[in-house]
Amino acid sequence: MTLAIICEKSEVETAALLWKALQEGLILPQNEVYKFYVGREAKDEVKGSEIVTYKFLHDRVQQAAYSLIPAEQKQYTHFRIGELLLQGLSPAEQEERIFDIVNQWNMGQAVIPTDE
Repeated sequence: MTLAIICEKSEVETAALLWKALQEGLILPQNEVYKFYVGREAKDEVKGSEIVTYKFLHDRVQQAAYSLIPAEQKQYTHFRIGELLLQGLSPAEQEERIFDIVNQWNMGQAVIPTDE
């Protein structure tokens, strides 16, 4: 769900985008829910409250993916992730994930708009 919010895509579209990385073993599913998305088109909806979760195969894979973001865009990317999470989560989810949101803003603090 978090990645779908950040990508500004549906969960089905996000799962489709991750399929190649999953097949290559770069990311690993943390539950069996991902199987519900296999073969679905972006317009299909998946009913249910379970969320697909993944993790990187290794920290170095995550670091390599992060290194693909140009240095001059990293702070803006973190700020934007914080904004998208704030907009995409319900108030209860925002409260539960407040540290994730603030952490993203902290990493992007140089690009936070000010009234000055």
